[in-house]
Amino acid sequence: GACAAEDPACLPPFNSSAPYNVSDLPGPEPGRFIVDAAGLLDASALADLHDNLTDINETYRLSPYVLTVDVIAQNAATYREFARRVLREWRPFNGTRKADRSIVIIVT
Repeated sequence: GACAAEDPACLPPFNSSAPYNVSDLPGPEPGRFIVDAAGLLDASALADLHDNLTDINETYRLSPYVLTVDVIAQNAATYREFARRVLREWRPFNGTRKADRSIVIIVT
């Protein structure tokens, strides 16, 4: 069914087990910090995690992203490279194109 835009559990479908490039990943919705591409989190976990990440963002002026994937992208050799590419791709979603304080936690 259709999701309400304000629902943190409402995420675009994505198959992170198939071969993909970092640019294929959906970015987080504005004001959101989670992309559950692997579908690991239930609605309750998404809501709790969203609240915690929002608190971190407001307290520390840091954009703390969480990304779940089945495997890292085929165009990234290491998790570090993958994380850097993800942050570069997601800059437009965090409201700035200049360098900011961001971190991405990748869960596989």
